Amino acid sequence: MQDFDTAAELQHWLATHFPRENERHEWKEWQSLKSNISGRKGEDLVSYVSALANMEGGCVVIGAQDGTLAPTGIRDFAGYTLENVVHRVLGKTPGLPSMGLHVQELHAGDTGAVVWLVHVPRHAPRVLVLAHDKAWQRDGDSLVELREDRRRAILAEHLAGEDWSAAMVSGATLADLDEAAIAKAREKFFEPGRHQREDWAAQIPQWSAEKLAAERVAEHFHPPFLLTTTKVAQSIRNPNIKLFPANELLAVTLPRYDTNTVLLEGLHNCLAHQDYAQCGRVVVEESVGMVRMTNLGGFFDGQPDDYASGVRTPERYRNERLAKAMAEVGMIDKVGFGIHDMVLAQRRRFLPLPDYEGSSPLRTVFNVYGQEIDENYSHWLMERTDLPIEHVLWLDRVQKKRKLDVAQVAELRRVGLIEGRSPKLYISVQLAVALGQEVEYLDNKGLDAKHYKALVLDLLVLGPQRRTKINAMLLPKLPASIASDHSRKVYIKNLLQDMVREHLIENAGGATNAALWRRRP
Repeated sequence: MQDFDTAAELQHWLATHFPRENERHEWKEWQSLKSNISGRKGEDLVSYVSALANMEGGCVVIGAQDGTLAPTGIRDFAGYTLENVVHRVLGKTPGLPSMGLHVQELHAGDTGAVVWLVHVPRHAPRVLVLAHDKAWQRDGDSLVELREDRRRAILAEHLAGEDWSAAMVSGATLADLDEAAIAKAREKFFEPGRHQREDWAAQIPQWSAEKLAAERVAEHFHPPFLLTTTKVAQSIRNPNIKLFPANELLAVTLPRYDTNTVLLEGLHNCLAHQDYAQCGRVVVEESVGMVRMTNLGGFFDGQPDDYASGVRTPERYRNERLAKAMAEVGMIDKVGFGIHDMVLAQRRRFLPLPDYEGSSPLRTVFNVYGQEIDENYSHWLMERTDLPIEHVLWLDRVQKKRKLDVAQVAELRRVGLIEGRSPKLYISVQLAVALGQEVEYLDNKGLDAKHYKALVLDLLVLGPQRRTKINAMLLPKLPASIASDHSRKVYIKNLLQDMVREHLIENAGGATNAALWRRRP
């Protein structure tokens, strides 16, 4: 038991450790445990344990007020203790790991309130946690039966120590190896900077297929992807494109895609990190200005953004043997900087950065862009080569109309790179002037509210006006950042309400008629 002198101290401790309800924290103001440990499905403790465990685990707070976390306390324990409640929960939640499930008791000295914290472990790999014969997950403030996408994600999870690429293939012989692939592997294995200094380097040209297979160079490429990936990359249309720097007469001409650093590196990553246990394929799709590569299995170690800035390298691989073999012949980066190098390559080419949008726990999607999304972004990359990679990554999300977190937006505002109100962010005035984009900037920003109010007052000099007349005057003049027709009309409504509060205008239409706006005397 953990004691607190007062209920206020206990409440503060709860608010610090469990500030809000989410997929990891649940608050329950149960004053009686009777029928609440194992009772109505979808509402009792075992249902919430199932829901938390089927995500990343978490904690159920019992005996605290929902929202405020004021410790109201458990008054009727119905015979449950810290020890036997654990056995009760385990008996009602098939699949729940026993390690990590425990109950912690908190006590307020002044009121005697007792609060229980039920700590719930994460589900075991590829094991669903059930309650009332169903697997549960959280949906807002309630529980629902586990959705199919989450069910598939759990059942397809990687098992620690499992390495498909290191498994023996029953019935395989040397005759199954492709001779051209073996020759290419031998050539790449002997490239400058790889193995020339080894004692056995001079023997490489004389190696037989049997020797080469023993060195794990070719045995992992079936069919011979060592050859076919280059063919795939060569089949992607790659004409030259032109970009026009600000204040320059000559265009920058470059291929649409960087074949080696981006296309092949991305494709080889798909092959190296595919979840082959799902018996699927790596899919390469080419559309106008984009190449999309998809492999089965979620991003394996961390998140893509962790690697884009170059501050992290992988700690483990899904297919350890396969990744090692591909690194040996130069197909993938040896030390985990492949994503970082692809980002830098695309930045140098003044095009949108590659990203992993569309990925899920079941598959990884890699998108390579071969044309501009926003020409201002490309001009900015040409003009400003001094910004840190983090700012480049965030501004790339701005041009793709994707959400930034609060800290990222604040940082970009601090250095003067963006303006506007989230999520409608746009290029800043400093950068607009540098790039000659002043008109576009003003179109996005619009006029100050006092100018719109002045226009309304000028219109009302001609006599009282209906809202339709005011809309007809203001709608074409509002900034481009207010995109939808509904939002633009709401802006005008709020503007008129401000003018009423400022005693500039009044409604002369009466209580039952449509508003008829006029200037106040």
